[in-house]
Amino acid sequence: MASLEGGSWLGAYLGELTANLGELTAILNERCGLQLGGRLRSLEIKLSRMFDVLYLIDSMKRPNEALLDWATEAKEVVCSIEVLMDDLMSKRARRIGANLLNRPALYFTDIFLEFQFKPKVNFYVLRIEDLARKLPFIDDYNNIASNSMAQRGNQYSEETVVIGFEEHVNEITERLLSLNEPRRCVIFIVGMEGSGKTFLAKSIYDNNAAHFHTYAWVSISQERSAEDILQDIMENVIGSDHQELKGKQNLKEELKQLLQNFLREKRYLIVLDKIPMSGVWDDLKDAFPDQSNGSRIMITTRDMDLPLDADSGIFHYKMQLLSTDESWTLFKNTLRMDITQELEEVGRKIVICCSGLPLTIKKMGELLSDKEASEEEWTRVLNELKGGPGPWSEISNKVLWESTLELTRCLQYFLLFPEEFEIPARRLIRLWVAEGYLLRPQRDDQISENKAESSLMELIDLNFVQVTKKKQNGKVRSCRLPVALRRLLSFERQVNTASKSSSGLKKKVWVVDHYNSTEPSETSNHIHGDNTDKATLQASYEKSLSFLSFDAREGSQPGEEIGNFLDRCISCRCFLWLRVLDLERVFRPQLPKWMTNFCKINVSYSNCFEGS
Repeated sequence: MASLEGGSWLGAYLGELTANLGELTAILNERCGLQLGGRLRSLEIKLSRMFDVLYLIDSMKRPNEALLDWATEAKEVVCSIEVLMDDLMSKRARRIGANLLNRPALYFTDIFLEFQFKPKVNFYVLRIEDLARKLPFIDDYNNIASNSMAQRGNQYSEETVVIGFEEHVNEITERLLSLNEPRRCVIFIVGMEGSGKTFLAKSIYDNNAAHFHTYAWVSISQERSAEDILQDIMENVIGSDHQELKGKQNLKEELKQLLQNFLREKRYLIVLDKIPMSGVWDDLKDAFPDQSNGSRIMITTRDMDLPLDADSGIFHYKMQLLSTDESWTLFKNTLRMDITQELEEVGRKIVICCSGLPLTIKKMGELLSDKEASEEEWTRVLNELKGGPGPWSEISNKVLWESTLELTRCLQYFLLFPEEFEIPARRLIRLWVAEGYLLRPQRDDQISENKAESSLMELIDLNFVQVTKKKQNGKVRSCRLPVALRRLLSFERQVNTASKSSSGLKKKVWVVDHYNSTEPSETSNHIHGDNTDKATLQASYEKSLSFLSFDAREGSQPGEEIGNFLDRCISCRCFLWLRVLDLERVFRPQLPKWMTNFCKINVSYSNCFEGS
């Protein structure tokens, strides 16, 4: 195959197929909001991105054979999807024609379509994702799509705004458009400063506002009174600020009544961006009538303590920090240059320091786009980024003063791990369970892994912890403490900060071996040296409860040094209270024989003894 038969087939398929998909998505969302509508929207987005790649290949003078083979396979997928869409539309038309006067039957028509076609649509969504992974000439499918989108006028550029939030986009869009929920719904999008709340809400608003009779976007500043906010809403919704009402004794109630009268009988969508706290909404909610006509209100806020009350039509969507891969993709998409091999390492460190905050990542990408593309310049930016607390100073106060003691202890436990270390969620949960005292025991004095997992998810929802990698089912594979938050947390509970012995040396409750740390510790010297005297070992480790090592060097030396250290300590009657021994990833640790047998027998104490 020497060409793609020109670009005409691309234009024909793109126009007709996306029109059919758009029509079906709108109909299904409008009628019943079933999941099929959301899946068709995903298929439409992925198809448009695949067409971007096909257009780019078609514009090349001499595409190689691998590219041509890929394009041929992609064209076959497009043809199959076209057949599927024709089948879906024709079956829907026939069933509607047969039941035109029977409203319940019309509803079950869409139920039938959901049951029959959703698996097929899912298959083609996954098929396109598989094609993306097989694209032969670039390792990042999003990058080529964004390049070609720029050439075609950024037709689909809004998708880059919601990288990592696709699930929220689909769920909120379905809730906005669903007539299964006719009552007025209030949708809170909750997250810390810079977490992407406004970007997410704006993307959803821009794509769906036209489905409503009346719609308005209202930005709210922290200092505004309820009366001022109502005036802003009036100006955006009705087109007038009603200055003549100012000075009236019951101004707030007058404004509410005016809004009520205007919005009554209308299906409306109102976005209130950056409401400071739930009390403000309590002051405003009477202004928005509930006529059971599918009206919606979207609110973005940093207030994590909003009450969840589904019975009153209130729903929460909590923004999580972006994963490592999502952060890197957003950074590359924002950066107006290619990242060389020499810059990739420092670039990834910059992204880690952004801690999964989309706003910070985009700012860094834009900043570096205007600077010299050198390792020295990027390193200077990295050091400046490390020095600033960003939005974490506000959230650290919440950690220290408002969280439960149990949750604070779980969070402080992250300080035991190296700064950039991606902690396997399985390992962390088992450590929390093995520590015992970190969580309140449940019935039968057993601390379940379910309780520990629940605490981890609570920290993630509060934006205290960043998920760095996810499993295919969406669950957490690994996580870490955001870099800036780590540095702001109280050091009173950090490693090696327990009470002092009579000799003046610190008693180490947690013994942590950070061999590769840039700041060698006293503990590291004790473990990897052999000249520590008996008195020092006894004073330091007599009552230690936990020993964790992050020495991942290759070869037998790490295991031998740790074995010698444990042997010397035990001979000094140290580690007699030990309940956690975590040597995961330490290569073949040479443990004292009695300790090896003890770990095999006492399984409850050796949950974290994997990899040893």
